[in-house]
Amino acid sequence: MKSVIYLAHGHTSLEILHSLFPFFADLPSLSTYNLCLVDYRFHDLSKLSGDVIIIVRRYQNLCLSTSAIHRELTKLKKNFNRIVYFDDSAASSYIIFDVLELVDSYWVRSVLKDKKLYSQSFYGGRPYSHYAHTYFDIDDTYPTLSPATVIYPADKVKIAWNLGIGCFPFNSTHLLSKYYPLIRKLSTLLTIQPTIRPFTILAKAYMVNMIEQLSKPIDLSKKKYLVNARFTSECYTKSVGGQRSYYLRLLASDYKSLFVTGRICFKSYLKECETHLAMLSPFGWGEICYRDFEAALNGMLLIKPSMHHIDTWPNIYTSDSYLSLPTELSSSMFDTILNNDLTLYQNRVECSRLIYSKAFSNLDNILVKLLSII
Repeated sequence: MKSVIYLAHGHTSLEILHSLFPFFADLPSLSTYNLCLVDYRFHDLSKLSGDVIIIVRRYQNLCLSTSAIHRELTKLKKNFNRIVYFDDSAASSYIIFDVLELVDSYWVRSVLKDKKLYSQSFYGGRPYSHYAHTYFDIDDTYPTLSPATVIYPADKVKIAWNLGIGCFPFNSTHLLSKYYPLIRKLSTLLTIQPTIRPFTILAKAYMVNMIEQLSKPIDLSKKKYLVNARFTSECYTKSVGGQRSYYLRLLASDYKSLFVTGRICFKSYLKECETHLAMLSPFGWGEICYRDFEAALNGMLLIKPSMHHIDTWPNIYTSDSYLSLPTELSSSMFDTILNNDLTLYQNRVECSRLIYSKAFSNLDNILVKLLSII
C-alpha cells in the first residue's frame, strides 16, 4: 500500500509552478507515494489524515496568531506521522521559529551561511533592508523585524530548492512561453481539484524544453551590448526596496547608454532577454529572483549583488557563474561591470547554464534525500 502525502497549498501560481514543481515532475522517487493536493484556503486541514503532510507558505504572512498556529499543528500531529513545513518565502534570513518547533522538518529555499546571524533581528526582515535602514536612514511606515533565535536548529532546517526549479518562459516563439502569463493564471484555477495529473503534464513539458534551451550554444558576441534593468522598486517596503531605488537613480543619471530601464510588455521583455548581453538583478523580497534564471535560460550574463552570504540550490551564484556587485552601495559600483572581456563573460554564462541544467537531472536525488529524513 502506497504512503499518502498531502501537499497543502495556498492557491498561488508560485506554489504550483515552483514550490511544488518536483512533486509534479513524475520522478522515480515518488512512485511509492499517493500525492494529493489540498487547498487550505478552502479545506480544513485538521480533518485530513495520512502519512505525511507538506504545508507550503501557510504561516508566511502570519495571518494566524501564534496560538492558532500551535493549535492547528498540534491537531495535525495526531493525524499524520510526519509534518513538513515548506517556508518558500524569498528571504533567507526569515525563519518562523515558532512553527519550526512543532514540525518534523522545515524546508527553505536558502539560508544564511553564517548561522550566528539568526540570533539577531533585521530591520525589514533582511540584511540588505537592515543596511538600507542603518546607512541610508530609510524608515518603513510599518517597521518589521525578522524572528531571532538563540540556537539555530540545523537538524530541522533543510534547503529544498529555490525559484529556479519550476516553469519559466524559455523561448519567445514557443507556445509555452508566449502564453506563460495565461498558464500561470489557469494553473491556480486547477488547484481546487485533488489530482496532480494536469500539473504533471505541465511540469514535464516545461522541464524538457528548458533543459533543451540550456543545452543550446551561446555566442555573446552576437548580442546587443546592453544590460536589461527592467525592474521596479515599487510594491516593496522602503527598506527592502532601498537597493533597487538606489540602482535606478544611479542608472538614470550616469549609465543611460548601457542599461535599459522602464516597463515594457511581456512579449517585448522576452525578445530583449534573447538579444541583450546581460541582466541586472538586484534583491527583491529575497536575494533570489526570477530574473536570475531568466538570464541563464536566455544566455545572458547575470549581474547581481554578491550572493556569498547564502546557501541555496540550485546554486548558479558561484564565483565563476555570475558577475557580483559589492554589497555596499556607491556611485561607482557600475564603472567596471562591462570591460569588453567577452571571453570571461561567455565562460560565466556557460557555467551558469550548466549548473542550472544539471539541477534538473539531480532533482530526484534531492527529493529522495529530503523525504528520507522524514
